[in-house]
Amino acid sequence: VESAIDALSALQWIRINKGYAGAVTVVSTAGDTAELPQPTIDAISPKARKFAGQDRNRVGEKQARKMEDKGWKRMLPPEPHEDWNEWAQAIKPQEGRKPTDVNSSMSPLPSPSEFDT
Repeated sequence: VESAIDALSALQWIRINKGYAGAVTVVSTAGDTAELPQPTIDAISPKARKFAGQDRNRVGEKQARKMEDKGWKRMLPPEPHEDWNEWAQAIKPQEGRKPTDVNSSMSPLPSPSEFDT
């Protein structure tokens, strides 16, 4: 993702919309770049499934293509939203549900193809 707030919003989507309660790390490229600092790259497990959640626009597509060359899979923000924070601002809480209702009894992480939107 391109910013810290987008990282938090994407994590919310993974937790609540996809129902995944397992280990997740979301990192920001901190702007208009597809490059992560080498220490960050080194900290990512070789076994991790990596998704490029860049914005749904020309710059985001360019960044995601660069990351795909390094083994990352594209994960678009849900339509019609351009970025993850825009999506998070648009959602409405479900009646009777609190953010703390996400628990470990939820289903395992969907396959990478299920993240495609």
